[in-house]
Amino acid sequence: MTPDSPSLEGPSTASDSPTRKRILECALSAIRAESWDAISVSRITRDAGVAKGTFFLHFPSKEHLLTWVLEDFFAGALKFDRDEKWVGPDGIVRFSDALTQEFRQRDPVVGAALLMRLASLPPSTESDAAPRMKILEWVRARLGEALPIALPLEEIDSADLAFLLVAALENTLADAARAGEDPARTRRRLGARLLFLLRSAGLAADPPPSE
Repeated sequence: MTPDSPSLEGPSTASDSPTRKRILECALSAIRAESWDAISVSRITRDAGVAKGTFFLHFPSKEHLLTWVLEDFFAGALKFDRDEKWVGPDGIVRFSDALTQEFRQRDPVVGAALLMRLASLPPSTESDAAPRMKILEWVRARLGEALPIALPLEEIDSADLAFLLVAALENTLADAARAGEDPARTRRRLGARLLFLLRSAGLAADPPPSE
């Protein structure tokens, strides 16, 4: 990723107080034990030993809490970018592969809850952009590194192509989470869909690394 390109990094840890950490830990434990829809703010605050007002001081709503966790997953996936310097279409494919691994291997239950809400979560308390918009901006930046040399240039609109790529990512991961699909198969399907879209637009990209 180039120094001036959009970042998907999660909220700064400077604002991550012990109270916020405790709220997050209790919420994640509740998700693993039950389901996201069954959990209330009252349940989270009771487990965390804090007042509801304290919860809303850190998170405007229950959904904002999940947004914060989602952005932390994004940051985990992009940690490879700092070492490998992902650029262009290859960067898009490799990011999707890393994100799949992050969701399915780091914390499968929490990852499934995130995946099924990927397109609808609100902006975080530290950001003006919803998670989906941040992905779109990042993907567009990667496309911008390759589109000037792609042919036929006049038939490619970076905003439309970024939207299709992110929609493919969201739908594939959400469907896999609902079906409990094997992570390796999900990675193969997602890689194939993204490669098809990129190559249809005249952009070359290598397949994601194999297991």
